[in-house]
Amino acid sequence: MGAELIFDIDATDIPTTCKKNHDLWYCQNCRSSGRLPRPPRCPRCAGLTVEFHGTCRTCLEAAKDHALRVVEFLTSDFGVSHESIKLYFSGNRGYHLQVSDERFYYLNQTGRAEVADYMLGASLPPTQTIVSALKGRKSETDSENRGWIGRIARYVNEEREGHTGTVHRLVSDSILSQRAMVDSSVTTDIHRVFRLAGTLHGDTGMCKMRIESVERFNPQQDPVVLSEKPVRLNVDFYPKFAVNGREFGPFKSQIAELPTYAAVFILTKGLGEVA
Repeated sequence: MGAELIFDIDATDIPTTCKKNHDLWYCQNCRSSGRLPRPPRCPRCAGLTVEFHGTCRTCLEAAKDHALRVVEFLTSDFGVSHESIKLYFSGNRGYHLQVSDERFYYLNQTGRAEVADYMLGASLPPTQTIVSALKGRKSETDSENRGWIGRIARYVNEEREGHTGTVHRLVSDSILSQRAMVDSSVTTDIHRVFRLAGTLHGDTGMCKMRIESVERFNPQQDPVVLSEKPVRLNVDFYPKFAVNGREFGPFKSQIAELPTYAAVFILTKGLGEVA
Protein backbone atom coordinates (compact mmCIF):
# COMPACT_ATOMS: atom_id res chain seq x y z
CA MET A 1 0.00 0.00 0.00
CA GLY A 2 3.03 2.24 0.37
CA ALA A 3 6.44 2.52 1.98
CA GLU A 4 8.05 4.99 4.31
CA LEU A 5 11.10 6.84 3.01
CA ILE A 6 14.19 5.31 4.60
CA PHE A 7 17.92 6.00 4.66
CA ASP A 8 20.94 3.98 5.71
CA ILE A 9 24.28 5.61 6.56
CA ASP A 10 27.24 3.28 7.04
CA ALA A 11 30.67 4.38 8.27
CA THR A 12 32.26 2.01 5.74
CA ASP A 13 30.99 4.20 2.88
CA ILE A 14 32.39 7.44 4.29
CA PRO A 15 36.01 8.28 3.37
CA THR A 16 37.89 8.85 6.63
CA THR A 17 41.62 8.70 7.29
CA CYS A 18 41.14 6.34 10.25
CA LYS A 19 40.27 3.42 7.96
CA LYS A 20 43.93 2.68 7.31
CA ASN A 21 44.22 1.77 10.99
CA HIS A 22 41.28 -0.63 11.33
CA ASP A 23 40.32 -1.75 7.81
CA LEU A 24 42.66 -4.55 6.81
CA TRP A 25 43.00 -8.01 5.30
CA TYR A 26 43.90 -11.18 7.12
CA CYS A 27 44.87 -14.69 6.05
CA GLN A 28 42.44 -17.48 6.90
CA ASN A 29 45.34 -19.91 7.12
CA CYS A 30 48.27 -18.31 8.98
CA ARG A 31 46.39 -15.26 10.38
CA SER A 32 48.85 -12.79 8.90
CA SER A 33 47.33 -9.37 8.24
CA GLY A 34 48.07 -6.11 6.50
CA ARG A 35 46.60 -2.91 5.14
CA LEU A 36 44.17 -2.82 2.23
CA PRO A 37 43.99 -3.34 -0.69
CA ARG A 38 43.65 -7.06 -0.06
CA PRO A 39 45.95 -9.44 -1.95
CA PRO A 40 44.05 -12.47 -3.33
CA ARG A 41 46.60 -14.72 -1.66
CA CYS A 42 48.63 -14.30 1.51
CA PRO A 43 52.20 -13.25 0.65
CA ARG A 44 53.44 -15.40 3.55
CA CYS A 45 51.68 -18.74 3.03
CA ALA A 46 49.61 -18.28 -0.16
CA GLY A 47 46.41 -18.86 1.83
CA LEU A 48 43.10 -17.18 1.02
CA THR A 49 42.64 -13.67 2.40
CA VAL A 50 39.56 -11.87 3.72
CA GLU A 51 38.80 -8.18 4.29
CA PHE A 52 38.06 -6.92 7.79
CA HIS A 53 36.29 -3.58 8.35
CA GLY A 54 36.42 -2.18 11.87
CA THR A 55 35.24 1.05 13.42
CA CYS A 56 36.54 3.72 15.77
CA ARG A 57 35.27 6.91 17.34
CA THR A 58 36.37 8.96 14.30
CA CYS A 59 34.42 7.09 11.63
CA LEU A 60 31.40 6.59 13.89
CA GLU A 61 31.29 10.34 14.50
CA ALA A 62 31.53 10.86 10.73
CA ALA A 63 28.53 8.56 10.27
CA LYS A 64 26.63 10.57 12.88
CA ASP A 65 27.50 13.79 11.03
CA HIS A 66 26.18 12.38 7.75
CA ALA A 67 22.98 11.27 9.47
CA LEU A 68 22.48 14.84 10.68
CA ARG A 69 23.06 16.06 7.13
CA VAL A 70 20.17 13.86 5.98
CA VAL A 71 17.97 15.42 8.65
CA GLU A 72 18.99 18.88 7.48
CA PHE A 73 18.26 18.05 3.84
CA LEU A 74 14.86 16.65 4.76
CA THR A 75 13.78 19.58 6.91
CA SER A 76 15.30 22.43 4.88
CA ASP A 77 14.90 21.21 1.29
CA PHE A 78 11.93 18.82 1.46
CA GLY A 79 9.86 20.49 4.17
CA VAL A 80 9.72 17.44 6.41
CA SER A 81 9.00 18.16 10.07
CA HIS A 82 11.43 16.98 12.73
CA GLU A 83 8.59 15.04 14.33
CA SER A 84 8.25 12.93 11.17
CA ILE A 85 11.89 11.78 11.26
CA LYS A 86 13.01 8.91 13.46
CA LEU A 87 16.75 8.35 13.85
CA TYR A 88 18.21 5.02 14.98
CA PHE A 89 21.67 3.63 15.57
CA SER A 90 21.88 0.41 13.55
CA GLY A 91 23.82 -1.52 16.20
CA ASN A 92 26.93 -1.74 14.06
CA ARG A 93 28.54 0.96 11.90
CA GLY A 94 25.86 3.47 11.14
CA TYR A 95 22.39 4.93 11.33
CA HIS A 96 18.88 4.33 10.00
CA LEU A 97 16.46 7.17 9.30
CA GLN A 98 12.75 6.57 8.87
CA VAL A 99 10.52 9.32 7.46
CA SER A 100 6.80 9.08 8.27
CA ASP A 101 5.50 11.65 5.79
CA GLU A 102 2.55 10.64 3.60
CA ARG A 103 3.93 12.60 0.64
CA PHE A 104 6.61 9.92 0.19
CA TYR A 105 4.54 6.79 0.85
CA TYR A 106 3.59 6.17 -2.79
CA LEU A 107 6.85 7.38 -4.33
CA ASN A 108 8.22 4.78 -6.75
CA GLN A 109 11.81 3.56 -6.98
CA THR A 110 12.77 6.19 -9.57
CA GLY A 111 11.51 9.00 -7.37
CA ARG A 112 13.30 7.62 -4.33
CA ALA A 113 16.50 7.34 -6.35
CA GLU A 114 16.21 11.04 -7.18
CA VAL A 115 15.90 11.87 -3.47
CA ALA A 116 18.99 9.79 -2.67
CA ASP A 117 20.95 11.32 -5.56
CA TYR A 118 20.02 14.79 -4.35
CA MET A 119 21.50 14.10 -0.93
CA LEU A 120 24.59 12.54 -2.49
CA GLY A 121 25.06 15.60 -4.69
CA ALA A 122 24.98 13.21 -7.65
CA SER A 123 22.14 14.89 -9.54
CA LEU A 124 23.61 18.39 -9.70
CA PRO A 125 24.31 20.23 -12.97
CA PRO A 126 27.90 20.44 -14.30
CA THR A 127 30.23 22.63 -12.27
CA GLN A 128 30.34 25.31 -15.00
CA THR A 129 26.54 25.60 -14.89
CA ILE A 130 26.63 26.00 -11.11
CA VAL A 131 29.33 28.69 -11.34
CA SER A 132 27.19 30.58 -13.88
CA ALA A 133 24.18 30.30 -11.56
CA LEU A 134 26.19 31.68 -8.65
CA LYS A 135 27.17 34.74 -10.66
CA GLY A 136 23.49 35.52 -11.15
CA ARG A 137 22.74 35.50 -7.42
CA LYS A 138 22.55 38.74 -5.47
CA SER A 139 24.36 37.47 -2.39
CA GLU A 140 24.85 34.46 -0.21
CA THR A 141 21.94 35.67 1.95
CA ASP A 142 19.51 36.08 -0.96
CA SER A 143 16.22 34.41 0.00
CA GLU A 144 16.24 32.62 -3.37
CA ASN A 145 19.49 30.87 -2.50
CA ARG A 146 17.91 27.68 -1.28
CA GLY A 147 18.77 24.05 -1.77
CA TRP A 148 22.16 23.11 -3.17
CA ILE A 149 22.74 26.46 -4.87
CA GLY A 150 22.31 28.21 -1.53
CA ARG A 151 24.65 25.79 0.23
CA ILE A 152 27.30 26.16 -2.44
CA ALA A 153 26.94 29.95 -2.52
CA ARG A 154 27.44 30.24 1.22
CA TYR A 155 30.43 27.87 1.16
CA VAL A 156 32.10 29.74 -1.73
CA ASN A 157 31.63 33.12 -0.04
CA GLU A 158 32.98 31.82 3.27
CA GLU A 159 35.98 30.01 1.79
CA ARG A 160 36.88 32.29 -1.13
CA GLU A 161 39.20 34.51 0.92
CA GLY A 162 42.62 32.93 1.16
CA HIS A 163 41.68 30.04 -1.13
CA THR A 164 44.27 29.50 -3.86
CA GLY A 165 42.05 27.36 -6.09
CA THR A 166 39.48 28.34 -8.70
CA VAL A 167 35.76 28.87 -8.11
CA HIS A 168 35.23 25.54 -9.88
CA ARG A 169 37.40 23.87 -7.23
CA LEU A 170 35.47 25.61 -4.47
CA VAL A 171 32.20 24.34 -5.90
CA SER A 172 33.54 20.77 -6.02
CA ASP A 173 34.84 21.06 -2.45
CA SER A 174 31.48 22.43 -1.34
CA ILE A 175 29.59 19.43 -2.70
CA LEU A 176 32.04 16.93 -1.20
CA SER A 177 31.92 18.57 2.22
CA GLN A 178 28.13 18.92 2.42
CA ARG A 179 26.74 15.80 0.72
CA ALA A 180 25.18 13.01 2.78
CA MET A 181 26.60 9.55 2.04
CA VAL A 182 23.38 7.56 2.01
CA ASP A 183 23.12 4.03 0.61
CA SER A 184 20.86 4.64 -2.40
CA SER A 185 20.10 0.92 -2.80
CA VAL A 186 18.36 0.98 0.60
CA THR A 187 16.38 4.16 -0.11
CA THR A 188 15.10 2.86 -3.45
CA ASP A 189 14.10 -0.57 -2.12
CA ILE A 190 10.36 -0.22 -1.46
CA HIS A 191 10.24 -3.80 -0.10
CA ARG A 192 12.98 -3.27 2.47
CA VAL A 193 12.08 -4.02 6.08
CA PHE A 194 14.35 -2.49 8.73
CA ARG A 195 15.06 -4.48 11.84
CA LEU A 196 12.99 -3.38 14.81
CA ALA A 197 14.52 -1.18 17.48
CA GLY A 198 15.50 -3.29 20.47
CA THR A 199 16.88 -6.16 18.40
CA LEU A 200 20.57 -7.09 18.44
CA HIS A 201 22.80 -6.67 15.41
CA GLY A 202 24.09 -10.01 14.16
CA ASP A 203 27.67 -8.76 13.71
CA THR A 204 28.16 -7.01 17.06
CA GLY A 205 25.51 -8.05 19.57
CA MET A 206 24.76 -4.36 20.12
CA CYS A 207 21.22 -3.01 20.17
CA LYS A 208 19.47 -1.11 17.40
CA MET A 209 18.12 1.86 19.32
CA ARG A 210 16.15 5.06 18.84
CA ILE A 211 18.21 8.20 19.35
CA GLU A 212 16.54 11.08 21.13
CA SER A 213 19.62 13.27 21.68
CA VAL A 214 22.21 12.97 18.92
CA GLU A 215 24.68 15.18 20.78
CA ARG A 216 24.75 12.95 23.86
CA PHE A 217 24.62 9.60 22.04
CA ASN A 218 27.76 7.43 22.28
CA PRO A 219 27.68 4.67 19.60
CA GLN A 220 30.42 2.66 21.32
CA GLN A 221 28.70 2.57 24.70
CA ASP A 222 24.97 3.36 24.70
CA PRO A 223 23.91 0.36 22.50
CA VAL A 224 25.79 -2.16 24.70
CA VAL A 225 23.15 -4.33 26.39
CA LEU A 226 24.95 -7.64 26.95
CA SER A 227 26.53 -8.39 30.32
CA GLU A 228 29.97 -8.06 31.88
CA LYS A 229 30.02 -11.81 32.58
CA PRO A 230 33.49 -13.09 31.56
CA VAL A 231 33.83 -15.52 28.68
CA ARG A 232 37.01 -17.44 27.79
CA LEU A 233 37.63 -17.52 24.06
CA ASN A 234 40.10 -19.23 21.80
CA VAL A 235 40.64 -16.31 19.39
CA ASP A 236 42.01 -17.01 15.93
CA PHE A 237 42.46 -13.39 14.94
CA TYR A 238 40.97 -10.03 15.86
CA PRO A 239 42.46 -6.52 15.64
CA LYS A 240 42.28 -3.94 18.39
CA PHE A 241 38.78 -2.61 19.07
CA ALA A 242 36.96 -0.43 21.60
CA VAL A 243 33.52 -0.93 23.11
CA ASN A 244 31.77 0.22 26.28
CA GLY A 245 34.63 2.52 27.20
CA ARG A 246 37.27 -0.23 27.10
CA GLU A 247 39.86 -1.38 24.57
CA PHE A 248 40.52 -5.02 23.66
CA GLY A 249 43.08 -6.83 21.54
CA PRO A 250 44.73 -7.25 19.21
CA PHE A 251 44.45 -11.05 19.37
CA LYS A 252 46.12 -13.76 17.33
CA SER A 253 45.88 -17.50 18.05
CA GLN A 254 45.47 -17.08 21.80
CA ILE A 255 43.15 -17.63 24.77
CA ALA A 256 41.48 -14.45 26.03
CA GLU A 257 38.95 -13.73 28.78
CA LEU A 258 36.51 -11.01 27.78
CA PRO A 259 33.20 -9.62 29.01
CA THR A 260 30.26 -11.12 27.13
CA TYR A 261 29.55 -7.96 25.11
CA ALA A 262 33.13 -7.93 23.77
CA ALA A 263 33.31 -11.70 23.23
CA VAL A 264 30.24 -11.53 20.98
CA PHE A 265 32.08 -9.12 18.66
CA ILE A 266 34.54 -11.92 17.93
CA LEU A 267 32.12 -14.86 17.98
CA THR A 268 29.65 -13.32 15.53
CA LYS A 269 32.41 -12.93 12.94
CA GLY A 270 33.54 -16.53 13.30
CA LEU A 271 37.01 -15.53 14.44
CA GLY A 272 36.96 -17.40 17.75
CA GLU A 273 35.13 -19.99 19.79
CA VAL A 274 34.33 -20.49 23.45
CA ALA A 275 37.32 -22.17 25.13
